[in-house]
Amino acid sequence: MLDALRLFAEKGIGAALVMEGERLLGVFTERDYARKLALPGESAKDVKVREVMSTDALCVGPERTTNGAWR
Repeated sequence: MLDALRLFAEKGIGAALVMEGERLLGVFTERDYARKLALPGESAKDVKVREVMSTDALCVGPERTTNGAWR
């Protein structure tokens, strides 16, 4: 967890895809950290990203159209 947060700070980013090979496992965001650890007062020291990442991520290729589905 701390490595991911350091990477966010170094790169000026707030989210990262969590991959296993070519498979998307989830998305980890600063919001995940803030709501699931920081606000409840938990320590990030011994927590793994997979424990707090959002796992309901959808993956859409650039060839897809919305056809109004995203309204």
